[in-house]
Amino acid sequence: MKNNMKKIIITSFIFMFFLSPSAEAARFEFGKNIMKRQKANVISSEASRDCERIEKISENFSSRVNGLSSTKNASLAEKTSALQEAWAKEDSIVNEKREEIKSSIEQKFTKLEKNIPEEKTLDLQVFENKIFTAIEKRNSSISSVNEEYRGAIISYLSEYGTKKETSFESFEKNVEDKIIEAKKSCQENKDFNIGEVEKIMRSEKDGIQSNLAGEHFREFVETKRKERDQKILTIKETFDKEIGDAKEDFINF
Repeated sequence: MKNNMKKIIITSFIFMFFLSPSAEAARFEFGKNIMKRQKANVISSEASRDCERIEKISENFSSRVNGLSSTKNASLAEKTSALQEAWAKEDSIVNEKREEIKSSIEQKFTKLEKNIPEEKTLDLQVFENKIFTAIEKRNSSISSVNEEYRGAIISYLSEYGTKKETSFESFEKNVEDKIIEAKKSCQENKDFNIGEVEKIMRSEKDGIQSNLAGEHFREFVETKRKERDQKILTIKETFDKEIGDAKEDFINF
């Protein structure tokens, strides 16, 4: 009987304690502390993951930048080599054609010399000299214009290479600065935002892609090609006039 009464008293005391305001406050504070610890654990876990990610970014970053830079260098060298090879073939074809034309004209003059009066021989030689002088002048002028055009493209590619190297160096430095800053925060258990590192990586990468876009090169080449073609057109117009004047002078003799 006494034991039963004792249990009833203890149970009543516990029941009253949990219903009391102080007990309610204690329970609330207890729950609050649990939530804080859970939140702290989540934050700590996220920070740990971020620190692991920044370490991986740091490990892979330099090799990726170097690999990308090497690829760009190889691509630039290949493009320059391909252009020079194409121009060499073009020159070979043009020179061969010029020799064929020269030989054909010489044969015509040789045949003409046999069919004109002797007193016209000197006039024919003067006419022949004018024709070949005009041809040589045209060929030389066109070759100079082509060399100017090609030189501009090679210079552009060279400047592009320098610009590319500068862009990659800036990209590497800016990102590495952010990585070092983030790693230091990890070491000192300070909060940091890995999104800032990823953001600057995207921003720097977008900047490089914009500055080194292939469209800029194509636009430059197209502009220079039009300039070259206009100069060649003027040279040919001058040549046609000189040939016409030479023919007229010969006929009037």
